[in-house]
Amino acid sequence: MSESVKQNTDEREHRSVLLAIVATVLVAVILIVLISIPVRYGSYQGFWVDKNGGPVQYPVVLVHGLGGYGEDSALYSVGKYWGVTTGDLAGYLREQGYN
Repeated sequence: MSESVKQNTDEREHRSVLLAIVATVLVAVILIVLISIPVRYGSYQGFWVDKNGGPVQYPVVLVHGLGGYGEDSALYSVGKYWGVTTGDLAGYLREQGYN
């Protein structure tokens, strides 16, 4: 076997060993994080509540159709666009603390 072929083979083996070490360390770090969060906070939900200063609230986005109108329209006072038959859905959600 020539010297250059042997050197290339050695380099490939060295790279594969380094890749295996890096992969093992990465997997170990991910497992440690996944295990330590529930142990520290009781659950993943507890983690998010602690990090966000309270429960996570996602905004509610109401998207009207092509002929829709907004709250600043004169038609809005006649019949609420969201919750026409049951009341003002957007107002109700605002009262409940949603944005």
